Amino acid sequence: VPNHQLIEEFGIAEVNDGGAPIPCEMNEWTPWGNCSVTCGRGKRTRTRQIKVFPRNGGTPCPEHLIQELRCELRPCPSPQCMVGTWSRWSRCSVTCGEGVQTRRRRVQKGRTGDWEEAECHEKEVEERMCRLPCPRT
Repeated sequence: VPNHQLIEEFGIAEVNDGGAPIPCEMNEWTPWGNCSVTCGRGKRTRTRQIKVFPRNGGTPCPEHLIQELRCELRPCPSPQCMVGTWSRWSRCSVTCGEGVQTRRRRVQKGRTGDWEEAECHEKEVEERMCRLPCPRT
């Protein structure tokens, strides 16, 4: 791009044009932003920008241009668990005598914020005893 200085992906290309050293100058930090969530645990962010890039060996710019803080708001009202419907009971695990039948359902944990899953104590699998008659010999 014409009339634009190339900036490296992970830093600023050092410029030395033989002039006097020019130190880095930074803008002030922006105010802290709002929490990233409306309930639960999230984060707040603020940024700053480079006002004057250093030249000719002047004081380098600080590495960090973004700061984040955790924020904790009231607990989320969303359900802790999303529970599907039970499947049909399986066939008995034996062809005669005492066995077990099972059924399953999908249980998905809700979220309480950016990082935490809600506690969920719902069962995904349920078992019950079954008894089938055995042929007499």
